[in-house]
Amino acid sequence: MVIGQFRPINGGAERQAEVLAKTLIGKGIHVEVYTIRPRGVPARLPDDTVPVQRLWAPGYRSLKQMMIIGTLYYKLLAQKGKIDLIHIHQGLAPAFAGVRAAQRLGIPSIVKCGNSGPRFDLTMLEQGHLFGHRMATYVAQHTTRFAALNDQIETQLQTWGVEAKRIIPIPNGVTVGEAVTPAEKTKSRKRLGLDPEAFVALSVGNLNPKKDYTTLLKAFQHCRKTMDATLLIVGGGPQRAQLEREAQDLGIASAVHFAGAVPPDQVREYLNAADVFLLSSITEGLSNALLEAMAAGLPAIVSDIPANRLLIEDGHSGILFQAGQVNALAQSIESIHNNLEWRLRLGANARQKVCSNFSIESVADQYIQLYEKLLEKTGP
Repeated sequence: MVIGQFRPINGGAERQAEVLAKTLIGKGIHVEVYTIRPRGVPARLPDDTVPVQRLWAPGYRSLKQMMIIGTLYYKLLAQKGKIDLIHIHQGLAPAFAGVRAAQRLGIPSIVKCGNSGPRFDLTMLEQGHLFGHRMATYVAQHTTRFAALNDQIETQLQTWGVEAKRIIPIPNGVTVGEAVTPAEKTKSRKRLGLDPEAFVALSVGNLNPKKDYTTLLKAFQHCRKTMDATLLIVGGGPQRAQLEREAQDLGIASAVHFAGAVPPDQVREYLNAADVFLLSSITEGLSNALLEAMAAGLPAIVSDIPANRLLIEDGHSGILFQAGQVNALAQSIESIHNNLEWRLRLGANARQKVCSNFSIESVADQYIQLYEKLLEKTGP
């Protein structure tokens, strides 16, 4: 597998790559992750759960970008005869190195596009590098198969000239554990210092503009006029200081708790404590945080964008609201707060949908089937 960033970075793409790699290994597939080693990070970490090659690439800015591509490319070429297929997470600069190496080695390549809409992977590659258009065009033309998380990604790939037969719809997956029990909710709230009887809303994600936390904070301010509630925001990112100031200016700072970046294995504590999950993003690939919330049996209120519509059926497994609409989000939160029976039913339906269609076991099986099909075509 190839991915630009990996542990200790724990964003959605990184977590998805790790849990998929671990599941594939459990099913008998040999997996090794190739990634770039950030400055100050050792080549091996004691908590690595899968084999990882962290490659150091010196240089600055544009030079560093080219060194990253070159380092990955030549490292992959050096594995001739040892690897059968290159699976790349995200169609960004490392994808160019991976696809080109696969071409030279005569083996298949798979690129999983992680974002749709204005931050679509190939668009970001085109805009973010000196030779971005050439690299994105090469990836579009020479990748053996693309894995698409949602319908919008499929459409955007086709605008880049990718034939429909080279696009395979495969979603993200999550580990599905047991549903949250009332006893677990009480214990989690106690550990987090929350009132056992409070109404708790939760949002998990990187604090960056695409998540549109400003709309979320404004909607929560509106809700606080009529209901006693707490908002937990789990995640780190460049907008944290700005969002903390916004909460202060809106007069809701005492009811909004910024937990910061939390290790993936600790997010469950926050899911256990919550009554509703909120996602106000203007664009997503397929939200891991939303999948995890649904698996935990939480009702979700999410922006009405293509990736979220794949998971949420409005009024059945959650609630959709028009992205950026403060009043619509506030009204949805109030509806969930005021109707416990409906809240529980939405959560149960959400969990059932994830268990049936989005478990990491099911997703890994889909990739294994794809691997086998591609290797049949390239075998002797």
